[in-house]
Amino acid sequence: MNFISFEFFIFLIVFFLIYFISPQKIKKIILLIFSCFYIGFYKKEFLIFILGISLIFYLTGIFMDKYKDNKKDILIFSIVITIGLLLYLKFFTHIITRFDIRNPMLNSLSSKIYLPLGISFYTLQGISYIVDIYKGKYQLERNFFNFLCYMTFFPIFLQGPISRYDQLSIQLKNLNGFNYEEFCFGLQLMLWGVFKKLVISNRLNMITNQIFDNYTEYTGVVILFSGMVYALELYTDFSGAVDITRGIAQSINIEVIKNFNFPNSATSIKDFWSRWHISLSTWLRDYIYIPLGGNRKGKIRKYFNIMITFLVSGIWHGVGLKFLAWGGGSWILPSIFRYN
Repeated sequence: MNFISFEFFIFLIVFFLIYFISPQKIKKIILLIFSCFYIGFYKKEFLIFILGISLIFYLTGIFMDKYKDNKKDILIFSIVITIGLLLYLKFFTHIITRFDIRNPMLNSLSSKIYLPLGISFYTLQGISYIVDIYKGKYQLERNFFNFLCYMTFFPIFLQGPISRYDQLSIQLKNLNGFNYEEFCFGLQLMLWGVFKKLVISNRLNMITNQIFDNYTEYTGVVILFSGMVYALELYTDFSGAVDITRGIAQSINIEVIKNFNFPNSATSIKDFWSRWHISLSTWLRDYIYIPLGGNRKGKIRKYFNIMITFLVSGIWHGVGLKFLAWGGGSWILPSIFRYN
């Protein structure tokens, strides 16, 4: 159910109507039902999977609180299981096809594997929750229903932004009624996102496809220009989707993180990464870079930590050597320009 589709338009209207006329005490139930329907609309297995992985994260928090002497082992075990599932689902089929492995059992298994939509986003959300619980940053959530609302919140399910539990859960626990100003602001954000995706990104896509599909017919200057246009196309497409996400959430008085802050106006590579995909950049900083030691253990270790962080970012974005190369390139450039 793509954001830019008639089905989603109808879904959203029905959701708003039912949500706003419902009594305060059942708004959370309505939100959860529509979130589950939205996820299950793609494939019922996707809904089953997110319910299962949400239960893993929820029980991890419960067990860490109950068995405090072993909470580090419980945390590590949970992270290994959930990251292992993510890597298996993302890479297994790719490895089978990439290396042309001809094993009937593996080929049969590969054909039955589906990568659940949104898994890269909600896995990171769940990990941030259990790590923060381990560190004692906020109180354990003992109500599975509340936790499930956080994990399945449909506006951010497909394309983020990656939300922290302490930022989102308090809003989900205190859902408000209709607010005219918030609803209008949310509607403006949604329309702006639709404009960026349909009017800007889609039009730019026509230009870049024409050039990239027939690159032998164009000069180097034109190809270089098309690369710059493609960067703008990607930005307007992704940021447009996030604007729609923020708009839907804002319409029901929920504020999610602003994922982009005019990255094309950045004055340095460091400045760019502080403006681009902010929720992912801060997640990588807080749960990969800083735990590895950050910049506290000398210059060599600092650049090694940056390298690992960007390689993880590359793997997170997609399957294949090009994503690893992208992650590696993202490390080399900041290193050259003395990223700190």
